Amino acid sequence: MNFLQMATEIEPQIIAWRREIHQYPELGFEETRTANLVANALREMGVEVETGVGRTGVVARFGNGNGRKVGIRADMDALPIQEAVDLPFASTTPGKMHACGHDAHTAMLMGVAKVLQAMPEINGEIRLLFQPSEERWDADGVSGATAMIADKALDDLDAVIAIHVNSLLPVGQIEVTDGMALAAVDTFTATIFGVGCHGAMPHVGIDPIWISAQVINAVQSIRSRRTNPTSGSVVTIGSIHAGDAPNVIPDRVQLNGTIRSFAEAVVEACNRPGDGAIRDKTPQGALETRNHEPQAVFRRVDAGHFGRSPRVGPARRDADDAGTARGALHRRRYEQGRQAVQGRMAGHPAGASQADG
Repeated sequence: MNFLQMATEIEPQIIAWRREIHQYPELGFEETRTANLVANALREMGVEVETGVGRTGVVARFGNGNGRKVGIRADMDALPIQEAVDLPFASTTPGKMHACGHDAHTAMLMGVAKVLQAMPEINGEIRLLFQPSEERWDADGVSGATAMIADKALDDLDAVIAIHVNSLLPVGQIEVTDGMALAAVDTFTATIFGVGCHGAMPHVGIDPIWISAQVINAVQSIRSRRTNPTSGSVVTIGSIHAGDAPNVIPDRVQLNGTIRSFAEAVVEACNRPGDGAIRDKTPQGALETRNHEPQAVFRRVDAGHFGRSPRVGPARRDADDAGTARGALHRRRYEQGRQAVQGRMAGHPAGASQADG
């Protein structure tokens, strides 16, 4: 069977799926229409599917189970962004769009299902994981990935693979890396408390907006002065919320952002001075960091695994590959994360914080 030829033949169908998903974007844990589209398409192929996995996820299995088991994952959710393009398949839902390529990921995995269904018997198992809510977490800090893990979607798998579209690469080129590929991410919410007052009398209050400006500068110095310059990391503040009126100093400011890194030590190095930077400016300030997701690691990978076609781009190699130890770390953190998620979903509180936003 010529898989490349078959993939080329079903390309129009994959494009049609992607454009339909793009027209009807759904946010995390709201992907009911998208999940129904996926499930119905797979059933029409003759594939048995599980729905409602991780709330709105879909799982499909191929193979006899007598061998290695590999998962292939695609995320389905959109972002709360207004689409500003004039295309026939543009978003029809105000304030929502597929800006991160999850529509393409979902359509691509549906295409994989079509190819797999046409294959002779598969020795082992290939499990397709259509994941909800990659972009956000619920009030208990549960994302689509952790919800699917809690529902045992990854049980018994030897490995999970995925691909992410990249608009910076030429069409048809695939980029592969050996070693670290995607960073771990922690989401933080910081609340800076002041004393509200009229803008004409700032001396009678405490201005949290002015304080937040100092905090933002202090936080950005963490990367350059508190972590090893050879370790990759980035601290980003993505949203700031404060006040309602132009002539009133509010009583608080909320900052939301992310810390991305490739090592636990870097996460700790960023968290400790981050909390200190806030409390140094305002003793009532609070920092909450949550939702730590492990980094994605690829080991012993090179372009040869994908053939010698000119459509395949060159591999980028990571000099730091601690494969075996890192694999053990991920297995341990997988079990810890699953247990923590199951505990939260069973009603055990993850903890309260005045910074919880």
